[in-house]
Formats: sequence, structure tokens, C-alpha cells
Amino acid sequence: MLNVHCIEGRLAETPQLKTTDKGTYYTRVLLVSKRNYKTKKESDYQSDSFLCVLYGAIARSFVEMTCRGSHVSFVGRVQTRSYQNQSGERCFISEDIVQSYNLLENKEITDNRRKRLAQEKPAEENEINEYRQAVEHIPAFYDEAAWYE
Repeated sequence: MLNVHCIEGRLAETPQLKTTDKGTYYTRVLLVSKRNYKTKKESDYQSDSFLCVLYGAIARSFVEMTCRGSHVSFVGRVQTRSYQNQSGERCFISEDIVQSYNLLENKEITDNRRKRLAQEKPAEENEINEYRQAVEHIPAFYDEAAWYE
């Protein structure tokens, strides 16, 4: 069986480094990938969003080298799992567990974007808060993190 997922796109939010209970680094990001075709009814390309998780050393380096809007590509695998939300309901989620990434823009572009985002921070807070509220309650997959300790 082969489970390889290669995606390219831009980050919807600046990644934040977190740690599991055992101290493994991880970050969860939303990657927005533009489709390569337009529909007849629409004048612009549609896009798909993928919830991606990076663990260990690659999570730490990824957080240091990227910000919201960074153009990146991921190679990983798709994983579906379940968890219980705060009200006790069982929820299912599909995530891309990233095994490697490539930066598709140079450091100068990323640094300029960081400076611009720092100045625009209050204006973008509403969009970021919507994304955070959507994914913050999802617990990290600790069995997966054990591989990266």
C-alpha cells in the first residue's frame, strides 16, 4: 500500500510551535492550494485547504523559516483519526502528516512579508481567529508524535 500526498500552496496562518506532553515539538498549519483549472461559471481559480501537521525537528525549522502567505510544498501522508470534542461527541479528522517540506520562495521575500504582516497585524486578526477557533480544540495525535521524539 502506498500513501503519499504531495501538495503545494500557501500558508493561511503563521505557524506556531507547540509541544506535546512528552516534549515533542509540533505545529499544525492550514495549507491553501489553488486548483489548476477554472470552472465555466467562475472567473477565478478555486482552492482547497489541507490541515497539515509537522512533528519534531522539521516542525521547529519550519516555524523559524515561514510565515503567513509563505509558498511551500509538502510531502507526507494522509491520516484519518477520531477524537472527542469538548461536548463529548466523537469527531473525525483528516490530516496530512508532513515528512518533508520545501520552501518555494527565497528568504528575502519571507522576511519582507514578516515585516509587512507585523505592521498589518490588527487588520488580519479576525481571519486568523476564525482559523484558530476551528483547529485549536483538536488535540495533537500523541501516538504519531512518539515517532519524532
